[in-house]
Amino acid sequence: MVDSDTYIEPNGIYELVTKLWSDKKYAAVCGYITPENHKDSFIGKLQHYEHISFYGAIRAAQDKLGCVPVLAGAFVAHRASAVKKLGGWSEWLVEDIAWCWKAISNGYRTGYAPKAKATTQCPTDAKGLFNQRRRWARGRVEAYTEAWKTHWVAGLCASPWFLLTAAQYIFPSSIILLGFMVVMGIWIPILIGGANIIIYFLLVKSYIRDFDLSNDLSNNQVFKAPIYSALLESITWLPNLLGYSDELLGKKKDG
Repeated sequence: MVDSDTYIEPNGIYELVTKLWSDKKYAAVCGYITPENHKDSFIGKLQHYEHISFYGAIRAAQDKLGCVPVLAGAFVAHRASAVKKLGGWSEWLVEDIAWCWKAISNGYRTGYAPKAKATTQCPTDAKGLFNQRRRWARGRVEAYTEAWKTHWVAGLCASPWFLLTAAQYIFPSSIILLGFMVVMGIWIPILIGGANIIIYFLLVKSYIRDFDLSNDLSNNQVFKAPIYSALLESITWLPNLLGYSDELLGKKKDG
């Protein structure tokens, strides 16, 4: 499955399918996707750093466990037999998240192929980013609900990741917010936010070493990545919270 605005680099499909066929338990595998239009705006630049660093690093770590809970929907290979067995798509707003959780809850694996590269278009203005992240956040609640529908054990297993993500939304590792919290003497969120920044940096460094991505990420970019990711988290804090509330309140899904 490929978005209409996604361009696949040479050998991208080969690398993606090779990863998918490497284990019969893989239900889906996504590639390494970066925004092609990131130079158009500062918001695009923030997303570029998010994709080339943290997204790839966290997926690489999750791939070792055989559980990548959020695949990049712009470039994914799905195992057709798994899709058919599990009943295809549902009335989800964000199918690339909900489908992953449904597959994982039914005993399948999901993976990440960093050598399967592609570029896509990202939002370049505040409104576009706001709507995208609000939709993505709602998708995480959809996925969590899907896990519980599969089996109560699957729901319990999904709870730690869901709660961790929710905590990250509530306490984003924004330098601006951290500064405000220092002044106000609110220390627990400060520790959570600071820990997030350190984890970002360590994950990205490990990601570069394991997949020999030194040509893709310079040392300068590695140091910028946690800061830019933290700034983006603060910008998307409100749409993330609204996305959660949209699903919890059962608002109409209009895409």
